[in-house]
Amino acid sequence: MQNVARAVVRQGLLFTLSGSLLATPGLAEAAKEAAGKAAAAGKDAKKTEDKQEAEEAEEAAEAEPKAAKKEGKTKDKGEAAEEGEAAEEGEAAEADAGEKKQVIVGAFDGPKAAGVREWAIAGLGKDPNVELVGDDTTAGIKHNAKPEEILAAATAAGADAVVVGRVALQKKVGWALTLLVFNGADGKLIDKVTLRGGVLPALRTKVESGIGAALGPPLQKSAPPPGTEDEPVEEVEEEKPVEAVEQPPPTEQELPPEDEVAQAKAVQGASPIDLRVGFRFSNRSFKYTDTLHDHDPNQQPLLTPAKATTPMFLFSGNIYPGAFFSTKWYANIGLSVGYEQGFLAKTSIPDPIGGTTHELDQSHTEFFIGPRYRLFFGAHELTPYVNWGKHSFTIKDDRFPYPVETGASREPCVPFQGSTYCYEDALPDVNYSYIDIGVAPRAVFDKISAGAHLAYRIVTSSGGLEKVAARGYDTWFPNASGSGISVGLYGGYAITKLLEVLVGLDYTRYGFDFNVPTAAELPLPPARIAGGATDTYLSGWLGVGVRFPGSEVMQAADEAPASEVEDPENEDVEELDF
Repeated sequence: MQNVARAVVRQGLLFTLSGSLLATPGLAEAAKEAAGKAAAAGKDAKKTEDKQEAEEAEEAAEAEPKAAKKEGKTKDKGEAAEEGEAAEEGEAAEADAGEKKQVIVGAFDGPKAAGVREWAIAGLGKDPNVELVGDDTTAGIKHNAKPEEILAAATAAGADAVVVGRVALQKKVGWALTLLVFNGADGKLIDKVTLRGGVLPALRTKVESGIGAALGPPLQKSAPPPGTEDEPVEEVEEEKPVEAVEQPPPTEQELPPEDEVAQAKAVQGASPIDLRVGFRFSNRSFKYTDTLHDHDPNQQPLLTPAKATTPMFLFSGNIYPGAFFSTKWYANIGLSVGYEQGFLAKTSIPDPIGGTTHELDQSHTEFFIGPRYRLFFGAHELTPYVNWGKHSFTIKDDRFPYPVETGASREPCVPFQGSTYCYEDALPDVNYSYIDIGVAPRAVFDKISAGAHLAYRIVTSSGGLEKVAARGYDTWFPNASGSGISVGLYGGYAITKLLEVLVGLDYTRYGFDFNVPTAAELPLPPARIAGGATDTYLSGWLGVGVRFPGSEVMQAADEAPASEVEDPENEDVEELDF
């Protein structure tokens, strides 16, 4: 390219020179001759330049395949190196993936231990870095086993680690699983990890999904028993061991003592339901006090029913709803209910006019219901209670001849001893409404039990005893007020865990003050005047008790204060949240 430039410059100079010669005729011919020579020189220069360019192009064409060949060789070497590195990494990854930890899952202690162990086995079975080994013998290894026992089991199974567990229901914390990882190389404890779930389903989720991650670090520290390691196929390079300060592994003494964890246990709760069915034989005695006859024998005594034994069917039961699912204080809040019904009951009254005795049907019933709360003293109990009840005793067709009241007679009336007598109600029908405030102790000695009840009875209404009517003989004791007591004893013998035979005695007594009105307030016939009365019931009964066993409730073994419960922030226990 430089030669071409020189030729162009030369041509320019020649043309300039030629222009000058044209003005001078003498010089024209010389200029023309010089121009011809310059043109020839330019052609020669161009030919030389073209030749050089052709040679350069030929050399470039020959050099390009060589460079491409060299570049190809370099690229092949780089790709080969990269492929080699990838292959080495894949082989290393495959080697790492193949190194699974051989693990024995030993025994689990505590409530629900069998089920929690199954959850742990399921969770570890999903871990690609763990292979479960062992048999029924190794499955019986407990957390308090000696190191030599753990080592023997690990040696027999070729295991790197032995994992055992302790399940606990901790106060204010809930369900927890403490996993203890023992080294297969020496049988000593490597570490302990605690998983907490609060409620049991939450613990199951944590165990099944997170046990592999939780046990990963301690399992990496484990090693197989001496003599069970696989011999290396090829030893590439022996690395110089790095000196490290030997730290003794935790010993058995470093395990949390049993009394430091609020272990749960299955507690047999108190009976949630107890029933009683049987038959009672009741005898009633109704007596008036402070009558006119007591002061004047010439006055006719007030009529009272003859004593008669009444057979009765009885049923009673106590239910404690909280005892179905707990053993806490509210499990002892209960409700009592009872019902008794007499049958084939008879009594009699005399008929002085006819000279006969009339046999009469009578009805005797009682019903009660009320709250109660039992207090336990070992196997014995003391139960305060309050009952509201109805107790009735009625006699049908109880008619007795009384002298006729002027303008107040009732049919039938008959003449007798020069006077007219009409048959009127002879006995009051009672229908007591009451409130019992009492206590019922019960003592249990193996299969034998003994119990009692003692209550003060507040009579809120006496029913027919305080009846007021227009006719004198239809009125009884309108100002009557009273109270009573109810006591009883019984004994029992358990023929099975569910049934017991019972026999008992009961005594109930009502006392009334009639507060008789004056004649000016309410004129009454002599047969309706008395200062008071007592109504007494003495009975014996025989029955069968059905006492359902309490539910098995999981509860902390002690009621330790919160400070004694395992602290979630305790550094000795690793808590993992997943």
